[in-house]
Amino acid sequence: MIRYDIRYHRPTTAEEASAVLLGAGAEGVVIGGGTVVVPQMVRNERRARDVVDLRGLGIDKLTVHTDHVEIGAMVTYGTVLRAERLAGSSVLLQQLAGVVTGGCQILNLGTLGGSAAYASPCLDVPGALVAVGASMCAHGPDGPREIPAGSSSSTRRRPRSVRPSY
Repeated sequence: MIRYDIRYHRPTTAEEASAVLLGAGAEGVVIGGGTVVVPQMVRNERRARDVVDLRGLGIDKLTVHTDHVEIGAMVTYGTVLRAERLAGSSVLLQQLAGVVTGGCQILNLGTLGGSAAYASPCLDVPGALVAVGASMCAHGPDGPREIPAGSSSSTRRRPRSVRPSY
């Protein structure tokens, strides 16, 4: 149980999510599946007054294109595991999803996007994204930007979409 008051937000646009987080400052946190952040809040290791839930943004689609795979930030490991027609380096992400530990809760709530955003060295997803040459789209107060996996700096050009493309 989280033992302090929080303000829960479920924005419907990336601009709304960015505005809430900008206003919250260090007291804001984003949750997708919540598999990393929520346990930290329960253990009182992380105090966040404003919780921004990404489930209202419609970024839970996995689309296979002829030249790349587009994986929304809210796509779960289970969705990646069950995806058909993945080819090339995208198969590595599917194999990774197949060995995620933590049972059906993590498989069906945990997201590649959340793991990438959290960027903990103890997680496998960030390294796998670098290995497949992924680039991600992030949305902030200045709008969307593309970030190559493994890069410590982001490019300022506008991407094709606001959904991560792996």
